[in-house]
Amino acid sequence: MKVTIVDAFTRTPGAGNRAGVVLDAAGLGEDEMLAAARDARDKANGHEAVCVSHQLPIWVARRYVEGERLFHDPRKRQVALGSVTSFTFVGDVVVRVEYAQPAGVEPTDAVAGA
Repeated sequence: MKVTIVDAFTRTPGAGNRAGVVLDAAGLGEDEMLAAARDARDKANGHEAVCVSHQLPIWVARRYVEGERLFHDPRKRQVALGSVTSFTFVGDVVVRVEYAQPAGVEPTDAVAGA
């Protein structure tokens, strides 16, 4: 999987908000999603890494890590617009998954299956 580094809000490489972007993520499974998260973690070198995703890939990765079956009812996803799902790693193992919604975003703002 190729990750392209993008510097947002600047024309000077390395001077903006850096993000890793997978330009062709169609068809990636849970193993590849977690590999992308591990790659982002490694590149952050001890700092936080932010990965942005649509609902389905992050929800499937979360269910995979938590040992849940991947088949699910999309209306019951815990994902709202602008929400944050955090994976905490110890080595290569995810030891904690946390979910948060920013202020002002209510569960009713979630769009099922989006």
